[in-house]
Amino acid sequence: MDKDLTEISKGFISIKDGKIVEIAEGEYPNQFGNPEKVIDAEGKVVFPGLINTHTHLFQTLLKGLGRDKPLIEWLDASVRNALPYYDKEACYNAALIGCMESIHSGTTTIMDYMYCHTKAELDDAIIEAFKDIGIRGILGRAYSNVSGLPKRCDCEIIETVPMCLNDVERLLNKYPSDEDDMITIALAPGIIWDLTKEEYKMVRHFANEHQMLIAMHLVETENDDKFSLERDGKRTIEFLDDIGFLGPDVVSVHSVHMQPSDIETYKKWDVKVSYNPTANMILGSGVPPVKDFMEAGLTVGLATDGAASNDSQDMIETLKNAALLQKVFYRDATIMSAMDVLKMATINGAVTVNKEKSIGSLEPGKRADMFIFNPMTAKTMPMHDPVTALVYSSGEENVETTIINGKVVMENRKILNINEEEVLKKSAVVGARLRAQAGI
Repeated sequence: MDKDLTEISKGFISIKDGKIVEIAEGEYPNQFGNPEKVIDAEGKVVFPGLINTHTHLFQTLLKGLGRDKPLIEWLDASVRNALPYYDKEACYNAALIGCMESIHSGTTTIMDYMYCHTKAELDDAIIEAFKDIGIRGILGRAYSNVSGLPKRCDCEIIETVPMCLNDVERLLNKYPSDEDDMITIALAPGIIWDLTKEEYKMVRHFANEHQMLIAMHLVETENDDKFSLERDGKRTIEFLDDIGFLGPDVVSVHSVHMQPSDIETYKKWDVKVSYNPTANMILGSGVPPVKDFMEAGLTVGLATDGAASNDSQDMIETLKNAALLQKVFYRDATIMSAMDVLKMATINGAVTVNKEKSIGSLEPGKRADMFIFNPMTAKTMPMHDPVTALVYSSGEENVETTIINGKVVMENRKILNINEEEVLKKSAVVGARLRAQAGI
C-alpha cells in the first residue's frame, strides 16, 4: 500500500539498510543478489506499520483503575494519585509493556505524551524502552501543573514551564536526530489550564526555534472551554489562535467539543488531529466530528490514548472502534470506510507526526516499517478483502511478524529483543507496588 493505495496481489519487498529498495509484482529478481534473510509471506498480507499518534505509556501500570468515571473524576481516582510514586523502574517497565502490546498489534511508531515528571529524568526511561525493544518512538515531553495534586507533598519535583523547557534542551542534546530517525523529541504542553498566556508563547517560541512538533490535549471535554471563557474571555481554540500558538506543527489531541469556527481555524493553520475513539467512549467524553474534519481537508491520525483511559494499546482494536463510533454517531454506515481508518493509522498518521517523507506507506526510499498479517484464524477467515478483514475481523493474533527500520522486531508472534514473560511478571510486581503506594 503506497500513497496511491496501490495493492499488489503477488510480489516481493526488498529491504536494505533499513529502507525499502524495491517493491513490485512477480518473483524476486537476481539483480539484488542473495538476501541475508528471506521471509515467505505467501497467503499473507503485508501492511505498512501502524502509527499511534497519542498515548501515555507510563499509564500502562494503571489499567482498570478509576473505571466508569468521567475524565476529571477518573484522573482524581487513578493517575493523579499515582504520579508522585513513579520512578525510572516503573516508567521503564510500563513503557516496555505498552510497546510490547503495540508491536503485537502491528504498531511500528508511537508518539508518547509523557507528563509524569514528579522525579528527574523519567523521560529517559521511556526512551530507553523504545531503544531496547526496537520501536520507532516520539517522546512528547509534556508539562503538567502538579501543584494541585492531592499528594503533591510526595512529589520530589514541582516543575515550572522554564524547568520543562530546560529539560527538553537536555533531551535534544542527549538524543540527537540521526538518519534512522528512531527517536524524536516533541513538545507537549498540558491541558488549557496548565499554562498561562505567556507560558504558551514561550512554548511556541521554543518550538519555532528548534523546529519541533507540538502535541496538546484540546477540548476533550466541555471543561476546556468553560475554563478558557472564565480566564481569558474566549473559548480554547479562539484563545490559542489569538495568541499565535497554532500552526501546521500542532497536533490537537481528542478535539471532541469543536465548534464550526474551530474547524475553520484548524483549516487556516493546517492543525492536525489525533482521534482517540476508545478512550473517548470509555470516559464518555463525546464523539469528535471526524466527518467534518475530513470534509474540511484536515489531516486526522489515529491513537489509542493511554492505557489508564483505554486499558489497551491495541491499534487493531482502535481501527474498528474508530469506524464504528463515527457510523453510530452520524447514523450512517457509509460515513467512514475501512480504508479511511487504515489511512488514518498509516499515511495520515505519518503526516500528523511530521514523518510522511519516511514512513506511513510501503514505497522505495521509505523506512522499512511494516507488519505481516496472517488471516488463518477463525475470526478472520474467509478473507475476501484484506483491508476490511484487518479493520473488522482481526486481532493481535493475526499479526505474525513486525519489521521496524528494516529489522525483524517480532517473528512468529515472538518479540526478539526482550524476554516477554519476564517483563510481564515484573509488571505485576511494579504495578502492585505503585498501587499500594498511591492507595488506589
